[in-house]
Parts: sequence; C-alpha cells; structure tokens
Amino acid sequence: MTVDSSETKEETESTTTEAATEKPETPATVPAEATTPKPSDTTTTKPSETEATAPAETTTTTTTKAVTTAKPKPATTTTAATTKPTPEWTESKASGTKYVNTDCYSRKKAVLGADTVKLYSVNDKVTVTANTDTGYFKLSDGSFMHSDYLSDNKVAQTTTTTKKAEAPKPATSTTKKQESKPKSIYEYPFDLEAIKQVIVNDAVNNYGLINDDDPNWTPEGSSWSAPTVISKDMNTNIIKRNVNEIAEANFIWCQMKKGDYFKVYIETIPDLKKDENGNSIEGYAIYFLRCQAGDDGNPRYP
Repeated sequence: MTVDSSETKEETESTTTEAATEKPETPATVPAEATTPKPSDTTTTKPSETEATAPAETTTTTTTKAVTTAKPKPATTTTAATTKPTPEWTESKASGTKYVNTDCYSRKKAVLGADTVKLYSVNDKVTVTANTDTGYFKLSDGSFMHSDYLSDNKVAQTTTTTKKAEAPKPATSTTKKQESKPKSIYEYPFDLEAIKQVIVNDAVNNYGLINDDDPNWTPEGSSWSAPTVISKDMNTNIIKRNVNEIAEANFIWCQMKKGDYFKVYIETIPDLKKDENGNSIEGYAIYFLRCQAGDDGNPRYP
C-alpha cells in the first residue's frame, strides 16, 4: 500500500510538471496579439493627410483672384468712338425759289472747289431745299450753289440800257477821261494776261507750286477741275473773287503738294450765251492744269 501512494505521488508530480509545462503556452500567445501597433499607425497617417489637403485648396483660390484683375476692354470702345469723321458741312432746312445772278456752276458738294454738276446763266430759276454752314444752298436736284450766286429776285440787266444811255456825244469827253484812269483787270474787255498772272503769283508764292507755261500743255489729256468761266455780263467783284480762289481750290481739293507743276490755260468761248436781243455773249474758260513730276498729264514730264 505504501508503494501505491508513492506511485500516486509520482504520477501526481508528473501531471503537475506537465501542467506546469503546458501553462506557459497561453501567455506566449496572448502577448503576440496584444502587441499589434494599430493605434500608433492610425494616428500618424491621419495628420499627414490633413496637412497635405489644406494647402492645395488655398493655392487654387489665389490663382482665381489674380485672373479676375485684368479687364482692359472698356478702353478699346472709347477709342473707336473718338475716331468718327467730322462732316464737311451741316445742313438746315430751307425752301423757296431763287434766281442765279451770274454765270456759275452748281457743285456736287457744299465746299469750295468741289466737282461741278451744271452750268447756270443769269436769271435761271432754281428751287432750294436747304442751306449749309459753308455758305451754300442745296438745290432740288441735290447739287449745291454758293449763296453769293443766288438772289430772291431776277437780276435787272441794266448793262444794255446803261450802254444806250451813255451813247450820246456829250458823254464822249467823260469817257476819254475815264479811260486814262487805271481800269480794273476784271472789267470787260478783260485783261486776260493780268488775270493769268494773278493766279500764277498766288500758286507760286502761297502754295509752292511750279509754273510750267509749256505751249504744248493743253487741257486735252491733262488733269484739271472744272474751269472758271467769266463773261462781260458778270459782276466785277464776283469775277475777282472767283479768280483769286482758283489756286487755293486746286491746291486743297485736288490734293496738290508743294513742288507740283501747273499751268493757267485760258480758252475763248465765242458763243457762251445769248443776251435779250439774241446777240452772242463771249466768255472765257480759265483752266488750272496740274500734274506731279513724273505724271503723264504733262507732256514735258512723262
């Protein structure tokens, strides 16, 4: 029986040692699961993600503000409005009938030296539709005539009656005295050479043009505006004014330049028109021929 108890003790001790040896396996497995560093991983990742996203949003907003500052478009619209051309003349309404007081042309524009439309004679009746700030009347056909050439009533042609009244012999002595006085070059019979010289001096001295009195240079095949027509029944002051405007009108409206060539060419018109008795009235057409050096308008400068 003693043997049995020792055996039992040995068995108990062996079972105890086995149990002692088996118990450490449990603590070895439990620490392995507890040492997982998940909390530390999550804390480090999240701050880095928030720091990266915040600066990206601020940069985008700054770029948008910089783009919206540049808007220079309104400046272009103001420039376009400034460059509108000013009109050559302005018109105001007018109506009525007027009479031409001297031989003259109507013109396409209400400016000095514009292209001519039609030749009118003394006492021709015209209808006006407007007047301009340049001193012209607009006619019913759309052309223009200077107000100096129009009157409200017909011009009394006193020239023929005056000549008849001056016919008696007692007046001869006074006529001789008047002839001794210097006569105006613009009175009939006109001093055509003196009139020509007035135009030449004006063109050369005031506008720097070059006079070329070549006899071969004629209006045929040359450049010229409508000629200025004068006749014995015209008013002396109007003839003088027209003659003094020839060089200026050609220089400005025909866009001539200093150093361009010109020639004053006067042509006789034997039967310009008829007077009340059916007699022919002689007239003269004054041409202002023009060309540049190298222009084929002048045969001397081909």
